[in-house]
Amino acid sequence: MTTETPPTAAKATRNVPAAGTQAEKPARPKPISKKIRAAIDAMVRGDVKTITAAAEQAGLSREHLSRELSRPHIAKLLQEKVARNLAMSSARAGATKVDLLDSANDMVRDRASSFILGLTGHSPDAAGSNRPGGGQRAGWIIDLSEPTQPGIVIHVVHPTEQSAAAARAGRSEEPSRTIIDVTPNPSS
Repeated sequence: MTTETPPTAAKATRNVPAAGTQAEKPARPKPISKKIRAAIDAMVRGDVKTITAAAEQAGLSREHLSRELSRPHIAKLLQEKVARNLAMSSARAGATKVDLLDSANDMVRDRASSFILGLTGHSPDAAGSNRPGGGQRAGWIIDLSEPTQPGIVIHVVHPTEQSAAAARAGRSEEPSRTIIDVTPNPSS
């Protein structure tokens, strides 16, 4: 005994997609007027510095442009254009830094080289030191940590000729120290 589907039932199910396979159409992007796009382009290019100037150049009121820029789809367009502009400009900025390595000014060359070395993880300031700005220098060290015993210990750091020569040669050598301990004498 065979069961056949009646022709009317076959027609009814022929054009219905299976459950869960219904194709959803992507949401159509909200339209952005040519004037708003022109104002955004002027701001991104740097032709104008304010929203008022951008609105005036595009033939809009400042209030209308401000309202439109606060809408999510327009704010997203602005962010995308700014990101694209920065990506394109970063190549030029990198080339400028490299060109500055050949500058006649010693300070410009130094700063450009330090910047580039910092980008690659080779910071000349932090090499061989545990304090900001380089190795240990002559002067006073004030230790504000909790004392283990009453009193004050003062470290006076003064470079010797030997430690100064080592620093000039690029070797790290601890400068000599004079330690003054003013711990109260318990026997008095």
